[in-house]
Amino acid sequence: MKSYFSILAYFSILAAVLLCPTASLPAQHSALTSTQVEQAVRAGALMKPGDVGVLLRPSGLARALSRDDNLTKYLAITLYTPLMWIQLMSAMEASEYRQLSEVSEDMKKPVLRVFVKPAQADHLVLRDARKRNAIQPSITRMCDRAMPFGSNEIEQYCQEFQFPLDAVNQLRGGNGDFVVTVLLQGSEAFRTIQHEQDFPVRRKNVAKLLGL
Repeated sequence: MKSYFSILAYFSILAAVLLCPTASLPAQHSALTSTQVEQAVRAGALMKPGDVGVLLRPSGLARALSRDDNLTKYLAITLYTPLMWIQLMSAMEASEYRQLSEVSEDMKKPVLRVFVKPAQADHLVLRDARKRNAIQPSITRMCDRAMPFGSNEIEQYCQEFQFPLDAVNQLRGGNGDFVVTVLLQGSEAFRTIQHEQDFPVRRKNVAKLLGL
């Protein structure tokens, strides 16, 4: 009977996210609790690094419409909330048969981390689903470690963009979807061309970011 109610509660929460996409990403207004941190560390220790976070790649149609396929062929982004970031740090330690001994304040910082590879993006912003408003990253830097992009791919040369979660939730507004836009430069017939690649973050992606 208890398991029945647990399953019922899970699907009730999932339905609420899908029907009410304004649910906020975790750790928006207050610091993570010690229980949340401990659970994230334990969960991450049982995961592969490439299975943590939300991985997005250009669709086949987007690649077909690109004027320079080399720009989009290997392009990918991964998104992490604070809890996912702690899970990733724990998973990376576990992959080398170690335990995450300390969770720093930087790991718990209320930001959405977006990693992009390969490291050739000129800029990256978040836009609302209608692409009318955009927010700029608070931090932009090269990766200081090799990062996973899926289960079987590790990339040393990548970039990190951080966005405050409060700003992300405000951008989402009455619609749970948002868009990650990567700005790139390529070449065509000895000319430099500008390329803009959109990665829609759908409700199913938001559900994963929420930990469901």
